[in-house]
Amino acid sequence: MSVPLNLTAIVPEHVSPEEAAFAGLGAIAIHALRTADLRFGESAVVVGLGILENITAQIAAAATYPTLGYDLNTERVAFLKQCGVSRSYDKQEDLEAGLAEATGGSGADSVLLCASGNGEELMNSSFNWIRDRGKVVVVGDLTTEFSRGKMFGKEAQVLISRAGGPGRYDAQYERDNIDYPLGYVRWTEGRNTLLAEKRIHIRSLISGIYPIDRVKEAYEGYLTPSTTMGTLIRY
Repeated sequence: MSVPLNLTAIVPEHVSPEEAAFAGLGAIAIHALRTADLRFGESAVVVGLGILENITAQIAAAATYPTLGYDLNTERVAFLKQCGVSRSYDKQEDLEAGLAEATGGSGADSVLLCASGNGEELMNSSFNWIRDRGKVVVVGDLTTEFSRGKMFGKEAQVLISRAGGPGRYDAQYERDNIDYPLGYVRWTEGRNTLLAEKRIHIRSLISGIYPIDRVKEAYEGYLTPSTTMGTLIRY
């Protein structure tokens, strides 16, 4: 398989191939946080705590943003706590109490919605969780119906995060390997691939490694809600 240089990254000696396999998901998580445009000291709520969301929350916390996680799945919430994000909740009232404590009652600077499905109720709740003129960033495959009144009340920004960063879906960047000048586009899809400093826990996200002849079994772990997070296929 031929891969353009723009879409490759050298794996450091101390990073295992199993961890490096998640670099693409990490780039998506990083781009979502860049879309939120968080500054030092600003806060984030990450909603939905599957593997992408877990990585997003870990990166946000490692960047010293006050970070809160929310998911109805109790096991996923407990797992994120084990990864170092202590403000993780499986009940909305607990999230709102934790958010009030973390932000002094002003609300989060940004809510990142990594869930999927019908998003109307979740988006309207997000307007309650953000501060005045805060941001709601849609990361997951979520419908975007919402209350104009709630958005207007906060003069909120609703943004969408597309994959791994600038360059994605650009044939000249991805196929023809024409990079963007760093001085004009600091963080491209390729430059968002970071894993060297061991500030986040990736190995613990690997729920199983399956040989290619057991690939059906690997996918069955995602058919129903479970504790399955990251799955690797060994060729």
